[in-house]
Amino acid sequence: MKSRKILYISYDGMCEPLGQSQVLSYLSRLAENWDVELLSFEKPSDIKNSEKVKFVDSLCKEKGIRWHYRAYHKWPSLLATLYDVFVAWICVLKLGRSGLALVHSRSYVPMLMGLPLKWFYKTPIVFDMRGFWADEKVDAGTWKKGLLYSLVKKLESYFVNTADHIISLTETAVDEILTWESASKLSKDKFSVVSTCVAADKFKWVEDFPEPICLGCVGGVQLWYDFPRVLDLYNLLLKVQPEAKLHIVNQSEHEYIKECLSDAGVSMENVVLESREHSEMAAVYENFSFGVFFIRDYYSKKASMPTKLAEFMATGTPVITGKGIGDVDRYIENYDAGVLLDQKVDEAGVQEIIGLLSDTEIRQRCRNMVVEEFSLDKAIQSIDSIYSHLASQD
Repeated sequence: MKSRKILYISYDGMCEPLGQSQVLSYLSRLAENWDVELLSFEKPSDIKNSEKVKFVDSLCKEKGIRWHYRAYHKWPSLLATLYDVFVAWICVLKLGRSGLALVHSRSYVPMLMGLPLKWFYKTPIVFDMRGFWADEKVDAGTWKKGLLYSLVKKLESYFVNTADHIISLTETAVDEILTWESASKLSKDKFSVVSTCVAADKFKWVEDFPEPICLGCVGGVQLWYDFPRVLDLYNLLLKVQPEAKLHIVNQSEHEYIKECLSDAGVSMENVVLESREHSEMAAVYENFSFGVFFIRDYYSKKASMPTKLAEFMATGTPVITGKGIGDVDRYIENYDAGVLLDQKVDEAGVQEIIGLLSDTEIRQRCRNMVVEEFSLDKAIQSIDSIYSHLASQD
């Protein structure tokens, strides 16, 4: 009988909101049909928080997931990452002895961590790209286009050619990869698009627009995000809707946010700035009239699909954002589920946003989009199909 055991490798921690929403929510369902081993790297501060660790451990045990976690190291950056890769190699080679149907590597570092299983045990490997990592680093200003960038791009080429299957967040990214000279021998059937998904049943659909108007801004605001542009929009909105509110939920960038608010001349009177646990976010989304975020027009964003897009729309909240980010344009245009603004925020854009308030069906269209395009059920079916295909191969 062929093995049904899979190893899932994540460099994101399961004690973090992202790990819980974008890894455990998937694996909890996949564990119904597969024998799941999970290797993750947890921040030292989370490891010290025994309650967090106990919560994740109990959740994994409840779903039949065997969780192996190691400490994440950050500094010095490259050496720390290489050390974590070495630690992962020891772990995966031990796990591989018992026979694995496949290894699922969530992004670039986990792909490197999983390669020994391919080299020594011929284990099929899934490269879940998540984005163009090296280009994201350059676009965010973290790296320059030097030796490290070139090395990771060479690894990227090796990864896409070595992987038995590649998962992308966007169709736009797949089309882009197939134009690369290094990927000239690849065919489109080696790729699957599994976008960022949400468990729609955990979000309450709100039929009517909350009043007064409330712009919701969730998650990171630096790196490739253009937060000052959000404040430009809010200031223009205040001219026609003086009672409009801005609700910002952010974990660790409050000082930067306050500086931006001050620079933009935005009073804190109608602004809420707070941190929330992931488990609380579904209820927070219910208070938003519109979700807003702007991402700078970088090359790496061809491969991006912000999780917040689906989370906003799960409650029926239309999204205001810019053009040219992954498949976002296509989704919003196909479902008429928000406003796509040009680079400059102007009064015409604000009027277009105000006009949505009289659209009695838009909040239903937003919910429909999530159910049809971003449902967890759809993602699970796609991943299960990939697993079954690879596990059945000789």
